[in-house]
Amino acid sequence: MTGPTSAARAERTADRRRGGLVALTSVVVLGALVALATGGPGSAGGQVDAGRPASGTTSGPTGAGSATSPATTDPTDPSAPWKTPPQQAAFVPSGGVAPEPAQLRAFYGQRLAWGDCPDDDYEYADPDDEGAGHDCATVRVPVDYDRPKGASLQVALHRAPASDPAARLGTLFVNPGGPGESGIDLAADAASYFGPDVLARWDVVGFDPRGIGRSGGFDCLTDADLDAQHAADPTPDSAAEVTAVAKAASDRLRGCLRRGGDLARNMGSEWVARDLDIMRSAVGDTRLGYLGISYGTFIGAEYAHLFPTRVGHVVLDSAAPFSGTGTIGDPLQSRVDAEAAGYAAVFDDALDELASSCVDYDSCSLGDTRERLEQRLVAFVDGLEKRPLPTEDEVLPRLTQGWAATAIERGLDDPESWSELVPALQEAVEQGDGVSLAEFATWMVERDDEGAYRSPSFERNALPVLCSDWPRSGWDALSPSSTVRESHPLWARVALGHGASCDGWTGKVRNQPYVGSSPSAPVLVIGNERDPVTPIEDTAYLAKLFDDSRYVDVDAEGHGAYANGTPCADRVVDDFLSRSLAPQDGYVCAAR
Repeated sequence: MTGPTSAARAERTADRRRGGLVALTSVVVLGALVALATGGPGSAGGQVDAGRPASGTTSGPTGAGSATSPATTDPTDPSAPWKTPPQQAAFVPSGGVAPEPAQLRAFYGQRLAWGDCPDDDYEYADPDDEGAGHDCATVRVPVDYDRPKGASLQVALHRAPASDPAARLGTLFVNPGGPGESGIDLAADAASYFGPDVLARWDVVGFDPRGIGRSGGFDCLTDADLDAQHAADPTPDSAAEVTAVAKAASDRLRGCLRRGGDLARNMGSEWVARDLDIMRSAVGDTRLGYLGISYGTFIGAEYAHLFPTRVGHVVLDSAAPFSGTGTIGDPLQSRVDAEAAGYAAVFDDALDELASSCVDYDSCSLGDTRERLEQRLVAFVDGLEKRPLPTEDEVLPRLTQGWAATAIERGLDDPESWSELVPALQEAVEQGDGVSLAEFATWMVERDDEGAYRSPSFERNALPVLCSDWPRSGWDALSPSSTVRESHPLWARVALGHGASCDGWTGKVRNQPYVGSSPSAPVLVIGNERDPVTPIEDTAYLAKLFDDSRYVDVDAEGHGAYANGTPCADRVVDDFLSRSLAPQDGYVCAAR
């Protein structure tokens, strides 16, 4: 396959991970909404902060002043971050704070023993700035919040201290999403990700969520499990095939629960949010500072729902699908179809862009329109069911329908990979050579030449989080109708058959079918208009769940608005975090 060498690919993989932006693929988003069947009742222990302030409490970090004013940057300056500056208002978290849960007093107010960090923390950091002055610690949390006197767990923390201690506002906890990913990489490389004003005023702290990495991490899925999941038939045609796919997926889930024990059954975002409040207490902050990206928004939203009076400076960037059909109202086929059609449209837009850019790759033989390209790829994927293509991989000897679907679906989500995806598809479709496409697929899921997957990772560890976060409901019996599937034939083949299932889940499920609250400070919710992974509609929906939220729509592409090449978005977030300046709700960061 013509393309980067292994060394170049490794560097590109590091570049993709360096900012902490782990792609939550559309197959997982949709799967969590309409395909994963969960089971088993669960309940959370601990006290939900109902917003009743305790007497005599103090507020957390505050901003100066309260007047509404436009940004001071001259918009006529070509170097200015925006065309039209937002109206910004200084904010101060209001009211008192609810008391910390009495039944968890053994966990609140811990003293952290900060010390040297493991060298592995800097695997994806900028080699010119590998954690100067950084330190690490652990905080103890209960495995099961219903049984706080039972087993406990040490959650790993990595801190990049504020560069200006005299101006320090507090601790900014960060989570890059996944789910299933380590949160430490983002803090380890904070200097390459955050603006200097944020770095001056905040200790940036990343953490491995429970069950991930150094926080009691285990491999939910083995290498063999993941190979089988990616190879699974995405278009089972008969009852026997449907049964076989479902049984294999359930067997993988049972293996995960067996390996992870009680911890695997308590890995949902609701319990990560409860851990986050214990972390907040451990660093001595009255209110929470937090930046969550992609699925990290789920953790932040859960926190604001559970602990509204403890919200300080919270930024939610590129929201997970809180409007999911599995959580709201009676099951209706029309709503499932509308949700599915929305994700299919995003997929088709990416396919259209790939077709129209074929000249950039010196060949349009697969089709220079979406319709032609889609027709060729649909026929190709269908043909693999009876005639998989050989590869040169001893561990992965055949390119199956499932692996081809993985390559296409993951590749479309990452335009930077198209220079490799296009020639790989050409070789497979036109020459019957599956070597390059198999190599591309395994690279996209971070599987090495020996057949080993990266750990921790979304691939290995997402399943127990998703099964906990999306409880069983009547929606589970519904799937996109044939009308939707036939209108988007390639999407139906590559984005629905993800090989994962929550059928047989025996762990906890989140108690609250909704998030939403009246937090003590405005929550900044921001996203890119043309995000191929988390559509802007979901980000807009999340903003509506919080009173006095500030929604910012960024006229840009890519997954993640902050630190992704849009100066306006960067300035909005930096001003919010470092100057306590909230933009007006509905502000649009226009392209310059």
